[in-house]
Amino acid sequence: MRIRYDADRQQASAPDRGSASAEAVIATPLLMLLVLAIIQAGIILHAHHMAQAAANTAMEAARAELASGGDGTAAAEASLGRNAGGVLEDAEVTVARGAETITVTVSGNATQIVPLFDAPIEVTVTGPVEHIEPYEAGGE
Repeated sequence: MRIRYDADRQQASAPDRGSASAEAVIATPLLMLLVLAIIQAGIILHAHHMAQAAANTAMEAARAELASGGDGTAAAEASLGRNAGGVLEDAEVTVARGAETITVTVSGNATQIVPLFDAPIEVTVTGPVEHIEPYEAGGE
């Protein structure tokens, strides 16, 4: 018995031959970009939370009656050094302490793993300065 191979008939029955490879070439980079974009979004959110924590720490340190803006700056830089390593780059802390209010701004850039995303981070926190009133005996 002789088996006859007909190339024309083979091609006509499988017109999408090799399409799986073409689909993989297109889908794989897009899937990788999607995964990296999700990771980048997580890094941006984490950097924002670290800036928020540093700003709150600075405000709590600098709002005491005998504290100064330098106390708040030192507290924020210590908080960033402990918590934000690797996610918040070029961090800057600004503390403005007035007679009644204090304003702290922490800014920087989130670490980039996808070059398409530029993520500047800026958090501003404002609160009152503490004032201790002396106790007067017998007064209400």
